[in-house]
Amino acid sequence: MKKSILAVYTVGDIFSGQRFASELLIQGLYANNWEIHVLNPPAFDRLKEKINLRWFFNTKIIELFFKILVVWFQVFLSEKETILYVNLGQTKFALIREGFPILIRKIRYFNSPAIISLHGSWFMNWDYNSFESKLFRLYLKGADFITVLGVNHKEKALSLGIAEHQICLMDNTCTLNQLSEQEVSVKHNSSLQTYKKKPIVNVLFLSSLMEQKGYIEFIKSIAILSENNNNIFVNAILCGKITIGREKNLQLPTHETASAWIETQINYINKSDNAKLTWINGAVDLEKEKLFHDAHIFILPSRYEGQPITIIEALASGCAIITTKVGEIPTTVNEETVRFINECSPDVIKEVIIELSLDVEKRTQLALNGLRLFRERFSYDKHIENWEKLLEKLSFNHF
Repeated sequence: MKKSILAVYTVGDIFSGQRFASELLIQGLYANNWEIHVLNPPAFDRLKEKINLRWFFNTKIIELFFKILVVWFQVFLSEKETILYVNLGQTKFALIREGFPILIRKIRYFNSPAIISLHGSWFMNWDYNSFESKLFRLYLKGADFITVLGVNHKEKALSLGIAEHQICLMDNTCTLNQLSEQEVSVKHNSSLQTYKKKPIVNVLFLSSLMEQKGYIEFIKSIAILSENNNNIFVNAILCGKITIGREKNLQLPTHETASAWIETQINYINKSDNAKLTWINGAVDLEKEKLFHDAHIFILPSRYEGQPITIIEALASGCAIITTKVGEIPTTVNEETVRFINECSPDVIKEVIIELSLDVEKRTQLALNGLRLFRERFSYDKHIENWEKLLEKLSFNHF
């Protein structure tokens, strides 16, 4: 078996779980002596509120499409034995940008190994006869397998007409240094630092600051906590870059309005003796790891998700997790490992923060259960092992 893979995934100007998952996979395969080739089609800048699509007068658009054509041509030149791995975006534009290389390979090599990886839950909104679904089924004629993040995604893929033997469940993972059970217990049970005789509880929100991720509700919940004495001091961290999502009727439709609102809330909250809010404009590597390791509670009150890598990172870091039952979150974690909320509202979030802050025993048990779940299911070594088994099966089917 030739251990060679050509990975196609998009690199944009903001953090992307799709990109991060691909990079973790490539990193692990490279460490196991795979020959790696990476092609990164460019993406629109999602940090911008509006995109100028005056095709013939916008040099950036022309440059973007030229770079995409170069990627497609490089795929055409790739060797037949090299496995094509495509982490497929799910907008119309992304389907064409990342999906067309599958057809290119199919045209040049009728029988060559290819695999499609799906992250996110955008495809859960597709109808069977939609343009996206028809295009997706066309791509599957040139690919052996698709990987999805959970059973809900698998059921949706089946409903779109994908054969069951082509669908593989493949969990996300993370590479944060996991805490030991002793370290988790110490984090939650040792004498906490105090502020004006109140125990300090570190609460972390870490994600792209898109409204559908619930960051507005998180900030509002901290504002409510700041107004009342709950016998705790909440040290809240908001970590992420403002990203204008695809939702309609946004509360904060521009970066300027979002940034100004966040700063106003921070100034209001930080005048109190009950809570503090700090905004970090994104974190990576050791800085991100420290945020997770220091956090007692991790919150992701999202209204839209696939299988969030941040939740897996929180499991590895011994955090008590507050989250919602959307996407593949309920198939990733359970009532023994997280505290689910049924409503993404500031009042509900506030109440659960108070509950877990005061009930140290419950908080510790959730964190320890989550750590054990990470070791059993989401460890990086297990993730790479599962991928290698799938890639070996793919090569065996062809050669």
